[in-house]
Amino acid sequence: MNSGFGKISDSLRAPRNARSHKYSHGHVAAIVGSEKFPGAAILSLGGALRGGAGYVCNLSINESIDSLIWQRFPEITVAQNLNELKGDSWLIGSGVDTHRLDQIIPQLPEVIFRNFQNAQEKGNPFFLTLDAGAMKYASQLRNGFTVITPHEGEALALGVTSEELLNRKRAALNLSKNLNVIVVLKGFHTVIASPSGYWLMDKYGGPELAVAGSGDLLAGLIASFLGAFKPTTEKNVVITIAKAIKAHGLAGRYSSRRLANPTASDIFNSLQKVIR
Repeated sequence: MNSGFGKISDSLRAPRNARSHKYSHGHVAAIVGSEKFPGAAILSLGGALRGGAGYVCNLSINESIDSLIWQRFPEITVAQNLNELKGDSWLIGSGVDTHRLDQIIPQLPEVIFRNFQNAQEKGNPFFLTLDAGAMKYASQLRNGFTVITPHEGEALALGVTSEELLNRKRAALNLSKNLNVIVVLKGFHTVIASPSGYWLMDKYGGPELAVAGSGDLLAGLIASFLGAFKPTTEKNVVITIAKAIKAHGLAGRYSSRRLANPTASDIFNSLQKVIR
């Protein structure tokens, strides 16, 4: 595959046919945010809404934070327990603190597998995007096309060495093969790598993306793009993730041309200008 994003020039907006309904072009089930990090929920869910998915549901955090999310995004629905949470593209981890993860993880493998089976029965692919603290559970949760999104510090925690990170492409490919998941190694020239050896390197993202919440926004975009485009091969999953990363990078560029120091919220607001 091409080593840059020069050939990822197709529309960043997933096509919808005349008979589309809200569940047919991406149903994102999210476990994001916590009492400690409510903003991560808002940003990752915002990314999921902007990425093309027709329906986004988050696992309830508490009444006050759920209300905070609804004030920003009335389109978001809330599941009161894990068994109510359903979707063909799952996002887990953005802003979820250790205490909350410890409560949820024991029940998750069965719930995710059931959703994976439901997607298969309907003839749909299934996607699982793991961010932040959820990435260390990849071997327990892995189903369908599973994606992890480490920055370099998190890659080190997952077993990548400092020496390996000197070659980011090789580090991402090795981590992908070792964990049998698709890796999005974030940073300068973000690398997407798959277990079969497909890879792409971002050429759009700049230093304006290096702000708190930017990674949460990207995780939501990835889950949503996967649900909306529904790629069915590993190669096309990599290309679809590349589209999400391109949208993120273009939104960052758009923001930085208009604002001195754009925030993650500014980058979110710019997505509607660049996804077309």
